[in-house]
Amino acid sequence: MPSYACFQPRETPVQAPITVEIRKYNDEDRSKVTQLFVAGICEGFDRTVYPLRYQAMVEWMLSTVQLYDGVPSNGGCLFSAIAENEEVIGSVGINVSDDDKERKRAEIVGMVLAEEHRRKGIGRLMLEFILEYARKELNCESVWLLTTTSLAAACRLFKKNGFEIVNSYREGDLRHSAVDTWLTYSMEKKLV
Repeated sequence: MPSYACFQPRETPVQAPITVEIRKYNDEDRSKVTQLFVAGICEGFDRTVYPLRYQAMVEWMLSTVQLYDGVPSNGGCLFSAIAENEEVIGSVGINVSDDDKERKRAEIVGMVLAEEHRRKGIGRLMLEFILEYARKELNCESVWLLTTTSLAAACRLFKKNGFEIVNSYREGDLRHSAVDTWLTYSMEKKLV
């Protein structure tokens, strides 16, 4: 198990830096992580135009949280980012399917950060943490993820940190009503 570091994000002109600890997700984090997932994944999503898709998106994100309530297979894990005041401000997870295990790769899932804590370097540090976990603890040679164009800042973060788009899907391609509303990217990063 890796040691869970405390990070001091870069200062912004308006706020002093905060210390952030990344630790394993636990049951006490569930409510806040669920709120963050729903808020984060549904950014830019007009629920009045697509109410059924909005509901599907919420159910999909809740199933991601439920995935980590038990013991994930193949070493998958969900982590919570905790601020100095013990508030859960973010989450990032890693999932290893049987197919991925054979290919020595893992999927980054459920990466979300509270809006008021963005643009401080915390998201980059969470990403670095999960990449290190995948490489050292799971012996992965690569990681992959799905993201959508509606999450422009996330797309920029992943590209800036070495992820490449390996595939893109238009509405209807994935046959999953939760992620079919936008252009969706499958991105991958080699770790070795």
